[in-house]
Amino acid sequence: MREVLTYWALVLVSVLGVANPIRLSGSLALLGDALAESERRAAIRRACLLSLALLLAGAWIGNHVVLYVGIKTGGFRAACSLLVLALCLSEVLRNRPLGGGWPETPGVRELAQELSLSGLAAAPVLGTVVIYSGETQELWRRGVTLSAVCVALGLSFLLLRLGPKLLEHFGERGMRWLGHVLRLTAAGWAVDFFSIGVRDLLPLITSTPPAQ
Repeated sequence: MREVLTYWALVLVSVLGVANPIRLSGSLALLGDALAESERRAAIRRACLLSLALLLAGAWIGNHVVLYVGIKTGGFRAACSLLVLALCLSEVLRNRPLGGGWPETPGVRELAQELSLSGLAAAPVLGTVVIYSGETQELWRRGVTLSAVCVALGLSFLLLRLGPKLLEHFGERGMRWLGHVLRLTAAGWAVDFFSIGVRDLLPLITSTPPAQ
């Protein structure tokens, strides 16, 4: 049970760290009067539902797709980890102000797609979920990942809804640095999983038995 709970917490923190709903929340709140409150809530709800569908599908069938196309699991882990590490560190180093990246005339559908496909369910988030779903025969890892994804998106929904209040309390600078904390958490995850991916690839390179 302890292993399951630890794994669940690891998946939850990693998904939140890569998706970074704190930064999304602050950026969305900065739209201000450009979007009516009812439209903002509708966009958040639609984005979370779309992200839930994409991430649950990734957690359930992603490892089968990786196996089907012949990608070695170790190589996939290493490649995704490097991608996430590069994205997270570059975001922290650039330290860009919140805001930007939204459609010029944000509608509910366009905003929801941007929130989901470029944020909550972007490619690095999908890669994270697929990696944590484990090998195709490890159903317990898949179940834990599905559960953690649901909780992560529930927390993301709350953060997005509370965006204006959080921005008022912490300010733009505070929200930005809270987002950096999540990014650095994801970077730590990436380093850890990169080492696991390299370990899994070494037997293929050196023709030695895989690590247990």
